[in-house]
Amino acid sequence: MDDKSLRVLIVEDSEDDTQLLIRALKKGGYSPLYERVQTSSAMKEALKEKQWDIILCDYKMPNFSGPSAIAVLKESNIDIPFIIVSGAVGEDIAVECMRLGAHDYVLSAKTS
Repeated sequence: MDDKSLRVLIVEDSEDDTQLLIRALKKGGYSPLYERVQTSSAMKEALKEKQWDIILCDYKMPNFSGPSAIAVLKESNIDIPFIIVSGAVGEDIAVECMRLGAHDYVLSAKTS
């Protein structure tokens, strides 16, 4: 299978979880180029500085959240697929994020 380049903005506080996401993308045949951000200001800067194909976002972080990240994306007026990836939320919260503007969600099994 040919590798496909994918520019991924990852909104995540855990480097370990980031690496799990990258590993899964590689296993799926993608060649991800990524940046990890943990705050609203870092996300705003990343959206200004680079073009992204997709945003993968944890739901709950110490200084940021999925709903807040959705709001940042909406403010930027950039149309990018936004996917919540979390093992810490139920389906009801994931569906609420979709109502706010997330395109989809993945409920992951955390190993840590």
